[in-house]
Amino acid sequence: MEKKSCEKIDSIKARSVLGNTSSDDLKRIEEVKLLSDSDIQADKAKVFSRIRTRIPAEVLKLRSQLYFYKIAAALAFPIALAVAWTFFCCLQEKTSSQLCEISAPRGSVSKCILPDGSRVWVNTNSSISYDVATFNQKDRKIEINGEAYFEVCKNKEKPFIVSNALAHIVVTGTAFNVRSYPETKQFETVLTRGSIEFHTGQKEDMTIELKPGERAVFDAVSKNTVVDQVNAQLFSSWLNGQLVFKDATLNDIVLELQRIYNIEFLYKDKGLGDFRFRGMFSYSNNLIDALEKLKKTASIDYYIENKVVWLKKI
Repeated sequence: MEKKSCEKIDSIKARSVLGNTSSDDLKRIEEVKLLSDSDIQADKAKVFSRIRTRIPAEVLKLRSQLYFYKIAAALAFPIALAVAWTFFCCLQEKTSSQLCEISAPRGSVSKCILPDGSRVWVNTNSSISYDVATFNQKDRKIEINGEAYFEVCKNKEKPFIVSNALAHIVVTGTAFNVRSYPETKQFETVLTRGSIEFHTGQKEDMTIELKPGERAVFDAVSKNTVVDQVNAQLFSSWLNGQLVFKDATLNDIVLELQRIYNIEFLYKDKGLGDFRFRGMFSYSNNLIDALEKLKKTASIDYYIENKVVWLKKI
């Protein structure tokens, strides 16, 4: 039916072009025009209706997505900030804990040159450490465990500080020996040349200025500090791998031998540890050589049992 209607309209259009249209043809054309405009208007209404119903849904969806992104961004910023802060703190912790440690194994002496040019000798079974990141910035701090000898480059603007839990020394340029083993609970320093300030680690911080040839010993048990005149060369003889004793007790000698040879000493006779001794030992000697020297010069016999050296009177 629609096909015939379309063919009839086409026929009327053809006659219109040739100028042969009748009044009925013109009326038919007008009706078709009216119907076409009506259909167009109806189609437009349908399209606009669909657009109006669809746009709010799309807008709502878009708003939901934007709201989600806002929340995600709001959460992402503090999370990113927290991660960045954690990374920064970890980085700071790593950089602030870049410790350099110099140690000497048993029976040997280690030597090193610090970043400021100062020279250090570390005695057997001892160690020193310093923070690579901060050393030689505002000052030059060194932690010590055991015994070490320092030749410090002069720099008044950056004091050189040697310390542990018991006491500390402040210098600008000098040479001195420091001895502080944990088991002795003492902090001892002997000045070779220059000058140093000796500070105890107590609340009532006491400062002592030492002169060359003086020794200061702080005892953590008695809380007392003793200063006396000594032969500074005797206290630095270990730099050449030698131990020189002048009127030392057997207790003092045994402590040194234990550190060098990593073996325990015990006495068979009471009071033997108070025996006074004068002599020299070399790090290059073995344990038996050291014991034979004791036997010859101090009339002290020995025997070794279960990795323990027993000393007794002859």
